Amino acid sequence: MLGSLKSLEAVSLLEAQTRRLAKGTAPATLHLDILEAAKANGDGSLAKFAADYEATRAKLAPADSYPETFEGGDAAIGESIFRTSFTAQCIRCHKVGQVGGDVGPNLNGLAKRLDSRAMLESLIDPQAQISDGYGLITFTLKDGKVVTGIIEKKSAGFMSIKDPAGNRSLVKVADIKSRSKLLSSMPPMTGILSPRDLRDMIAYLKTLK
Repeated sequence: MLGSLKSLEAVSLLEAQTRRLAKGTAPATLHLDILEAAKANGDGSLAKFAADYEATRAKLAPADSYPETFEGGDAAIGESIFRTSFTAQCIRCHKVGQVGGDVGPNLNGLAKRLDSRAMLESLIDPQAQISDGYGLITFTLKDGKVVTGIIEKKSAGFMSIKDPAGNRSLVKVADIKSRSKLLSSMPPMTGILSPRDLRDMIAYLKTLK
C-alpha cells in the first residue's frame, strides 16, 4: 500500500525503511516488500535507492543477487506454484513424496541438503550445480555418431546413456571422440517466476525435510 501512496508521510516512512535496508537492520522478512514498495512509489529518492541497490547486486553472482527471497515467503503459495504453474512446470520434472516426474532430482529431504542460498541458485542458475545422474551430455563418437542424454550407469569400459525420450544406448568409452560440458535441462526461473514467486518457492522448499 505504501508503494501506491504519494503523500509526504508515506514517502518519509518508505525512505526510513530503505535506510534500514541499506544498513542491514531491516527485518529479513520485509526486504522484498521494502524494495517493491520503493520501486512502486517512484519518488525521486526512492527510485534512486532501488536503482542503486539493483546496480550493486548486478555485479554479484546470481545466487547472491536476490537475498530478499530467503525469508518472508508463503510456503502454501510456493507449493501451489510448484504443483500447478503452467510456466514453471516444476511437478513435471521433480518428485515430492510419490508425486511428480523423474527428469530432475527427487526433492524429498531437500531442506536437509540445501540452505536458502543453494535453493535459490538451483532455481535461477541451474547450470551451477548439477546433481549426479541428471545433467545432459553429448558424446561424439569416432564413427561420427552423436549420442545425447543422461549417464545412467558407467564402468571402466562402457556407459549407459538415456536420451530425453527415454531410449537407452550403450557407449563404449574407447569409441568416444569428444564430449560436451554437462548441462541441466532446467531453464533459469528468473524469466519465469517473479522475485515474490521465488521467495514463496524457497519457503515451500524449506518444508521438504
